[in-house]
Amino acid sequence: MKNGLVVVLLALASPCLAQSGTITYQGSLCHPDGRPISESSCRMYFALYDAVAAGRQLWTETETSVTIRQGLFSVILGDGAPFGTLFSTAGPVWLEVAADLDQDGTFETGEVYAPRQPFAGVPWAREAARLQGLEAAAFQRRITGTAPAGRFIRTINANGSIFTGGDAARPVEYAVHAADATTVLVALSASGLRGRPVTTTAPLVGQMLRWNGSAWGPVAPDNQPPVALLDVKPEMIYLSSTSETVQLDLRASYDPEGTPLTYAFDFMLAGSTPTEWSTIPITAVFIREPGDMLVGGWVRDAAGAVARSQTMLYVYRWIAATPAMSANVGQHASQALVGFQPAVAFYGVSNGNLNYVRAIAAGQGLWSAPVTVDSVGDVGQYASLEFVDGQPAIVGPPRDR
Repeated sequence: MKNGLVVVLLALASPCLAQSGTITYQGSLCHPDGRPISESSCRMYFALYDAVAAGRQLWTETETSVTIRQGLFSVILGDGAPFGTLFSTAGPVWLEVAADLDQDGTFETGEVYAPRQPFAGVPWAREAARLQGLEAAAFQRRITGTAPAGRFIRTINANGSIFTGGDAARPVEYAVHAADATTVLVALSASGLRGRPVTTTAPLVGQMLRWNGSAWGPVAPDNQPPVALLDVKPEMIYLSSTSETVQLDLRASYDPEGTPLTYAFDFMLAGSTPTEWSTIPITAVFIREPGDMLVGGWVRDAAGAVARSQTMLYVYRWIAATPAMSANVGQHASQALVGFQPAVAFYGVSNGNLNYVRAIAAGQGLWSAPVTVDSVGDVGQYASLEFVDGQPAIVGPPRDR
């Protein structure tokens, strides 16, 4: 075997490659010392194998007269021996090339160039017009039949003729997908759905088919209940000597099916469905007593389905209370919630002390006796009261020394 080298210079698919099934192959033939083969014309042999050495021969073709110029040659493979489905069924392949340089009509071992070259890329590009070995024509079907106005195509036959549906004899005929493991399209018509009878009653807009135990028939879809969304403003109020107004708003509520809603409101936590409804989604409530109350809003759709939304309303009453009595006691005061009760750190004007007082029951105006926290200098000025780790904490100015 010659120690020559076959170098692939170009292997491109022309625009007609997929249709012609041929491949242009160009290469270079050299002597063992690297010199190109001199100009000549000789027979050349090409073969494809499934291995780089030995292996199984998959295809072969002989070109009777190939022109070699400065070692370069160009041939068209596949015109004499078609490739067939080789590139759609075979894995990697290698090309073996032999040249009858002494023109004795045979390919001796020394005229077979090694090693075989991998044959990749372009050969598989020709499969763009094929799918799993089948030509594009195998998937093309020309429709020669016509469908009258108002009908649809149900089946395309092998000869191009069609079978249509949608005629007056099948008022509820559709194409539907079978919900089973066969995953095939089945016909829904007056003759039945998967062997079950279908009524001849024509469906109305928005209706659906339902099995009633003996036949399929059009019915209205199940009503979807409305959605109630209640907004309360304000959610927390402080009563003065008179009443305060709270607004209950159901305008954000809606019906998924778009029907109009009617409204009702619940202030007494009755919990039962209201008997009186209004088309107005907003109402105002006058609150006169403190306390926490659960208020609700109801909505009802055109089909009678109802929904309820509720929220808490917090009502407090201002109570006048004087936790400490002295001149200008309110100066430099700081307030915080300590144990869920208001507490105050304040400045003693007469003595400069830092004082602290906390409510016992703020809602009833009850406070504990003031406590002097510090009495050195004017330490009570600019005090700041906070609730830290469950305990009151006061920050004040540095002591006078």
